[in-house]
Amino acid sequence: MADQTPAVGPSPGRIALRRMLAHRSFALGVSVLLVMTLMAIFAPLIAPHDPYATDLTQRLLPPFWHDDSVPEHILGTDKVGRDYLSRLIYGARVSLAIGVLAVLLSGLIGTVLGVAAGYFGGKVDAVVTYLIGTRLSLPLFLVALAVVAMFGSSLTIVILVLGLFLWDQFAVVMRSVTKQIRSQDYVRAARAAGASHMRILWREILPNVREPLLVVATVEMANAIILEASLSFLGFGVQAPLPSWGLMLSDAREFMFFDPWLLTIPGCALFALLLAINLTGDGLRDVTGRGGVLR
Repeated sequence: MADQTPAVGPSPGRIALRRMLAHRSFALGVSVLLVMTLMAIFAPLIAPHDPYATDLTQRLLPPFWHDDSVPEHILGTDKVGRDYLSRLIYGARVSLAIGVLAVLLSGLIGTVLGVAAGYFGGKVDAVVTYLIGTRLSLPLFLVALAVVAMFGSSLTIVILVLGLFLWDQFAVVMRSVTKQIRSQDYVRAARAAGASHMRILWREILPNVREPLLVVATVEMANAIILEASLSFLGFGVQAPLPSWGLMLSDAREFMFFDPWLLTIPGCALFALLLAINLTGDGLRDVTGRGGVLR
């Protein structure tokens, strides 16, 4: 008698992994993001020099593609003789730390508000909708400038400001997704079985909003990084001598016509990081979303 055991197909995890490997832009984004993350984590081991050490006798040395470059400083030095490669490596730490911490704070606020509004509806939904509308009516960059000017500029202040003002997209998306999920049969079954609101939210709602939450988190992480760079460029972000790509761009303004590489190097690093984050977010949307298209 022939074996009637049904064939077992690939697990959902393997299917998702195949999609990720087949999605070229996602693979590229994750690879670049992973390299920059490792560079930030192991900065003390990778950086060839102390990023804070100054040497006025070595100021404004050109990078390696110039004829009069110095081998000890591959990417040259800045206006006070600090090694540019070392500051670039440590600058990745600042950008990623601000992006991750700001998104964790804003994601927590926005997710709580959005899920509560989508699940409970009624007055809760009305209050959250009013808060979202109020937040969207405020120009984020101008508000951030005002808050930083009032309370001072530091790494902690920048993270708090961005975290407390970037929650609106989380709330909007979580509210919409939760409204769709709460009408599903498994949620109704849990409610009919007498499950509490907290159990339904924790066991039925939150696991099913994870995918859109990750996509929004990548987008807002990129926004947080570019906002920090903009604030630092204007002198309202992290302060010297802390290595920040926005601060490096700000310090290089006066040399942009004579030593353009001072602007080009941190600008390219910032562009690569933002591109990698956005490619990762787009890839997550495609490979985890229903009906995702592989490129």
